[in-house]
Amino acid sequence: MPPNDYFTFKKFTIQQHKTAMKVCTDACILGAWASVEGKKQILDIGTGTGLLALMLAQRTANDTVISAIEIEPNAAAQAKENFQKSPYQSQINLYEQSIQQFITEANKNAYDCIVVNPPFYAAHQKSPSEAKNIAMHSEQLHLPELIRCFEHLLSPEGQCFVLLPPASFSTFELVVQKSTLHTARILEIYHQEGKNILRKIYVLSHHKNTAERNQNHTEILYIKENEQYTPSFIQLMKDYYLIF
Repeated sequence: MPPNDYFTFKKFTIQQHKTAMKVCTDACILGAWASVEGKKQILDIGTGTGLLALMLAQRTANDTVISAIEIEPNAAAQAKENFQKSPYQSQINLYEQSIQQFITEANKNAYDCIVVNPPFYAAHQKSPSEAKNIAMHSEQLHLPELIRCFEHLLSPEGQCFVLLPPASFSTFELVVQKSTLHTARILEIYHQEGKNILRKIYVLSHHKNTAERNQNHTEILYIKENEQYTPSFIQLMKDYYLIF
């Protein structure tokens, strides 16, 4: 199998030959950075290859249940394969459906951790690949609708972790301001110091007081310095990447 058709981590392997979207560094950062300590019900919206669900399963107790949702059939099949071949199969439930359908069947406020790397290229030119369009473009799930899903599904003490590119920052922040949720923390991701920002991870909570305490709590992560991985990046990824 060609090297780009799979990605091997320390405790599991991601097969990705059936999927439009491959393993990428920013998604790995989300999976490693999201807080899961003490979490018992986790939701991964748009699981793709199953990367985030598997990364979170590696850091949670055996009795933690992870629900992974994927609407695109090939990606869902790939995620199922990756889950079955991992040590964490018993923890992860795969739902091949839209979040809109899932929310009609799920219990309100059921999840104490929600992670999502959402489709965010609504304004960009589309790909000839329909699977890639579903993975990358937001017609299937607009940001206001995503926030409404969070409001319904997030437990009173839970947190949402959302990975977004610069083009989506202002829209997302405006949508959050109009919702019942609050931004508790932000991680800004840069390739290296002095370069433009690559992504932000927003942490959302129901609690305004937590958000107010942390409203200036923005962390910064540089991936590289002088063409070498930074100590902070190595520390974050050392339980996952074979190179560390």
